[in-house]
Amino acid sequence: MSSALPEPIDIHAFTQAGQVVSGELRSDRLERLTDLAVGEPTAIHWTFAGSSLLRADGSREAHAELTLSGSVRMACTRCLQPLACGLDEHRGLRFVGNESQAESEDAEDESFDVLVASRQFDLAGLIEDEILLALPPAPRHLQCQLPLAAGHEQARAGGQLERQTSATKPAVTQGLADALRAAQARREKDGAKD
Repeated sequence: MSSALPEPIDIHAFTQAGQVVSGELRSDRLERLTDLAVGEPTAIHWTFAGSSLLRADGSREAHAELTLSGSVRMACTRCLQPLACGLDEHRGLRFVGNESQAESEDAEDESFDVLVASRQFDLAGLIEDEILLALPPAPRHLQCQLPLAAGHEQARAGGQLERQTSATKPAVTQGLADALRAAQARREKDGAKD
């Protein structure tokens, strides 16, 4: 397996020969993905397998399957802490000669994504596109805690705030603690719905 970005390929030659290429990419090698990823780079495994079907008229129809596995670390939209978003994608592709044909046939057949074939097909761009489409638009932990205000500690596993016993505690601090408890109760209620 190669860790380098895949080179452009000639789709017709690739699919007619039934070739298969695979590799492993680090998440920081894909420019658009680095804008979403946080923390240390992760490994993404990919396989691109071509095939060609003979039509009744003697022409060939180019097909491929792209498989992705691994994970990308993204920031949770609730707590902003890293969250591993798993990838397990299998995408069927069919290739046609031009953009207008791709647009019309893509709307007709949902079993494949229809793309335009070329002699310099951007496989790295396709891999990055499919990773971005597979990631959640608003990633979040099933259960997470928002950062607490300074001076407050999170109590036991139930996640309730411990009340300070000091008689001199300002009313503003008590109001903040109440607001945090209410927000935490809403998060727990929302988590139960997930």
